[in-house]
Amino acid sequence: MIGTRWLALAAGSALVVCVGASILYYLGADDPDAVLSEGPPPIAGPRIPSPSPTEGPAEDVEPDQTAPFRDFAMVGERFAPEWLVRTGRVYLDDDGRLVAEAKMPDNPRERRRTIEAICLELSDYLTEGLDREWTGVSVRTAAGADLHTKDAPDGSCVPG
Repeated sequence: MIGTRWLALAAGSALVVCVGASILYYLGADDPDAVLSEGPPPIAGPRIPSPSPTEGPAEDVEPDQTAPFRDFAMVGERFAPEWLVRTGRVYLDDDGRLVAEAKMPDNPRERRRTIEAICLELSDYLTEGLDREWTGVSVRTAAGADLHTKDAPDGSCVPG
């Protein structure tokens, strides 16, 4: 009987120690300077176009727009939407068109929604983020195959 109590006490103590150590590890008590994750990006204010649009050809702007596009797309978002995670590279093409290359899902419905979401955000970024005249947007596969192009600002982002 004393052996059973001893065994129960030892098991209970071990459980308390394990749970306590897990909580301390999770809270970072062993290293207060350790950062387990950077967390979500800071939430910026609403998208407000700048008062004076930038005039001139697309050569005035850095062709690689991947990082600024991601920052623009994350405004008001806590976590990156799936379409943004799939978007690999965003750049201004030689003709000034804003292009996004993305890995597409296999499911046709998801693929269509992904293309549409990327196209809509590219359109907003071109006019609000870059604050430039309309030059068109394209969504392409990571290999470069054109999936959808929107040539006019009032055009559709729904792929055919």
